[in-house]
Amino acid sequence: LRKHSRGRYGIMKSPRNRFTIRVRQYTLEEWFHRIYIYNKVPRSMSSDMRLALQQKRVSPQMQKEWSPYLCASSRMFHRKELKWLDNTRQFDYYKVRREWIDRYKANLLRASTEAREARGLPQLAMPE
Repeated sequence: LRKHSRGRYGIMKSPRNRFTIRVRQYTLEEWFHRIYIYNKVPRSMSSDMRLALQQKRVSPQMQKEWSPYLCASSRMFHRKELKWLDNTRQFDYYKVRREWIDRYKANLLRASTEAREARGLPQLAMPE
């Protein structure tokens, strides 16, 4: 695809004008590190979180849980807190990662359970 000077797009067959889109699936450990440690939060995710809080579609407690992801200043304070905890040897990376992944999986399960209940389907059996 190539964008022409007048804003139209066309297909070019010559190889110098090709581009490739690669899609990669993260493991939960990589996703935790990217989101919670590096604070590389996708814009769409943070804007959806802010919109849900503004429209009061979620409880006010979610603001505390989502604070590392909402805006640039909250992400900066989160990074400062992580650095301070790490410097004072109070940060247990593996414990925090395990808790974060457990909460993430619980939210996914809750979302699918609520969707099934809304459709009138029975609940899924809990994996052990």
